[in-house]
Amino acid sequence: MSPLSFSLLIVLLMAMSMPCRAALYIVGSATGFSWNRQAMAEQADGTYMWEGYLFHGGELKFMVNATEWGSHWGPSVAGATLGKGIQNIALHTSGDYKYRVDNIGLCQVLVDTKAKTLRIADSDGNLPETRLYPPCLYPVGTAVGTSFSDKNFYALVEDSPDAGTYSGTLTLGSGTLALHGRPYKKATIVRGIYPLLAAGANDKLPKLRYNIETDKCSYAPGDVVTLTISSMPSSGSRVRYRYLGDVVADTLLSSRTWTWQAPPEDFRGYMVEVYRPGENSESNVDEICATIAIDVSSDWTRFPRYGFVATFGNDKTLNKARTEMKWLNRCHINGVQFQDWHYCHDWPLGGTRSEGLWPTYKDVANRTIYTSAIKNYIKTQHDRGMKSIFYNLCFGVLDGWEERGIKPEWFIFKDKSHSTKDHHDLPDSWKSDIYLVNPANEEWLSYLAERNDEVYSFLDFDGYQIDQLGGRGSVYDYNGQSVDLTAAYATFINHMKNRHPEKRLIMNAVGQWGASQIGETGKVDFLYSEVWGNQAGNSLASGDGRFANLKNIIDNNRNTNPALRTVFAAYMNYLTDNRNFNTPGIVMADAVMFALGGSHLELGGDHMLCREYFPYSGMKWHSQLEDWMTRYYDFLTAYENLLRDEWKERTNVKATCSDVTINTWEPKANQVTMLAREVNGRQVVHLLNFTQEDGATSLSPLGEADGANYMLCWHDNQAIRPWPQRFENLSIRLTGLTGMGKVRRIWVTSPDYCGGAMQELTDYRYTSSTGTISLTLPSLQFWTMIVIEPDTATTKDNTCYAPATNGESLVPDIPSSLAATTSATRSWNLTSGESVFEAHADIPAGTLTLSRDNDDAIILPLGESREVFYDLGGRQIVNGKWSNGKLPHGIVISQDKKVLR
Repeated sequence: MSPLSFSLLIVLLMAMSMPCRAALYIVGSATGFSWNRQAMAEQADGTYMWEGYLFHGGELKFMVNATEWGSHWGPSVAGATLGKGIQNIALHTSGDYKYRVDNIGLCQVLVDTKAKTLRIADSDGNLPETRLYPPCLYPVGTAVGTSFSDKNFYALVEDSPDAGTYSGTLTLGSGTLALHGRPYKKATIVRGIYPLLAAGANDKLPKLRYNIETDKCSYAPGDVVTLTISSMPSSGSRVRYRYLGDVVADTLLSSRTWTWQAPPEDFRGYMVEVYRPGENSESNVDEICATIAIDVSSDWTRFPRYGFVATFGNDKTLNKARTEMKWLNRCHINGVQFQDWHYCHDWPLGGTRSEGLWPTYKDVANRTIYTSAIKNYIKTQHDRGMKSIFYNLCFGVLDGWEERGIKPEWFIFKDKSHSTKDHHDLPDSWKSDIYLVNPANEEWLSYLAERNDEVYSFLDFDGYQIDQLGGRGSVYDYNGQSVDLTAAYATFINHMKNRHPEKRLIMNAVGQWGASQIGETGKVDFLYSEVWGNQAGNSLASGDGRFANLKNIIDNNRNTNPALRTVFAAYMNYLTDNRNFNTPGIVMADAVMFALGGSHLELGGDHMLCREYFPYSGMKWHSQLEDWMTRYYDFLTAYENLLRDEWKERTNVKATCSDVTINTWEPKANQVTMLAREVNGRQVVHLLNFTQEDGATSLSPLGEADGANYMLCWHDNQAIRPWPQRFENLSIRLTGLTGMGKVRRIWVTSPDYCGGAMQELTDYRYTSSTGTISLTLPSLQFWTMIVIEPDTATTKDNTCYAPATNGESLVPDIPSSLAATTSATRSWNLTSGESVFEAHADIPAGTLTLSRDNDDAIILPLGESREVFYDLGGRQIVNGKWSNGKLPHGIVISQDKKVLR
């Protein structure tokens, strides 16, 4: 929907009188809010005015009281004049009147309670002629043929005004067909964007001037989102909400705190932009003041963003927990792991079933754990919509195990004579080393499941983060039989899920050990991969520490279970201590992980992760890194559908640039690496910058070869990765984009610029026959994403024309879709060679008739067919007509007038 491009007028004679009230409210999903809490402004003349976006597929009502429904206005049953885009769906039996709104745009709604009139116009007050049905229906879809010209316009024309019946000629081939009530037009006004930066901002701290927060980490479809901006920008600033490149709502920003109703679609990310409009400025550029992402997902498993807490002292009051979770909520963390919270691995609860919870106890490191801290964290996380997940090994036992009812026969051993228990060494100052049992031993499974029963009974955890210790070499049970730990992990997961099917499970694959067995259970919420290769002595030239290994992990996890997302536990700056985290190292790792489709377990309530021992906080958090993390997690969330939905690799796509070498994956030092994918019908090209800024010397001590290899490692274990060279206005040529068809638009976005706001490009050149696009990339620092959207319009220049008059093509603004009895878009699958059909659409009857001569007619419903098929006589064919009981989707038509499978 293009704002400011639609206008309409409604003049409604009211059948019911309504006294003038102190407040009048416009409500309904057409306003973008299920409950608009701001009253219409009363004007000096006693009328009321509201300005905002009305958009497709919603309802519009008026009410007189903010807390309960009052009298609703409605048109008289007879003689009501309905404007374009407003459909009367009055419920006459109840006297409850509503208006359906389709594709309107930015409007002013003016209500005169004395004259009993309602007027809707665009912000310029344009009031065109009104009508119930659009004058033309425009075919859109891949089935629409190419034989048309400006003189032989491609549309069905209404037989008479407001008749609802249309006639015309369609050339159809194979593909899909839909009818739209307005012509498709390329955007004629595309405004640029420019960041409004905070004081002191620069290339290494591109912080926007204002910050926005939401009340929760994610929302169910239809939930009300509460947003708060740090302070009010200048008068006239607006807030718009985008799903990928499309604006779904845009309103005037009138207060620091406001609400927005999440759309009904599930598993979608949105970008919220507070901006100063640029339509009246000479530069025609929108100034981006602040951004934030919103995740609308009914379950966290689709887009997991995992954080942690690991310190549980007496300072973790409810207020302190709220402060820490406010930070994780700002980064949209939707699940939190409680690391080293437990009394001991084989008795996790700090308490007993008979005694209840202990106020304090010692963990494995002999730290004092306050039960109140655990409860405070759980409460504040649930208030924010986060999952609270407790941590424990699947097979860990501490000293004193005999007193807790554990049997010698449960352990695993390094020898067949059960003389040496397998164990994991811990410091002498800690409670004990960790001894290992067989995680598939039935008695152990029953024992630990009972301990977890106690945990869930006393603490409101949502699930269990299961840990292991990686490969253990050859191990044996008490009877000398070899133990396959990876198979045992699957047994353990299945048992725990069966014991508590309502609780969530995640299991660590240490160095991918057991990853396939874990994923194949289908019982974990996502795949959790602890990545190594960051320790002293690990190779820089190959191995797990390389960026290339991250993609291998993602690919292997998708092959194991494509329904599960990947979260990396990857410890940054691992060989350094007692200093600040190195910002470019952290940002580059996240850029690659997020572009690959993963996320990174790194953000904690009071510190950032740098070691496998989560409570360790030797590396320090700082404000520069906080700004970068905020923007990167906004980007991960807002564009989750392009980053983490199912994709197909486009390895044939290549990129060239005269200013820098661009290679296809995997990364190369001092080059830009490209990763191309097809996601949800869009072509997505990631550019990841592995260059160094001019004059960088931090890698010099490593030497040239090791320095180059270090740039290709994710861990930045010495915290010396330099900042990349920043590029602007790069001329890039993409090839290999064949089979894409027409392009609707191309846009770019980056977490490094304008807070991740998207920018549509207008100066690209596209050659469909060769699949080549030349464009100018506004900016590349660490990571920029190019999105190429295909077009379902079928005319030769991406425009469906209205009827010709005196040889000229007209493209009128027609904001309505089909009409009250149909939806905006209905599609069918047609299989045939390209043929010319006489087409007749009857909206009131809900049918479209296609015929090649007077004797052959195909009658199609103006609705989605859904496994319903028709022959050329319009007769329905039921499933039983097919020998195998299977049908293709849609209506199947052939040249010889037979229905084909």
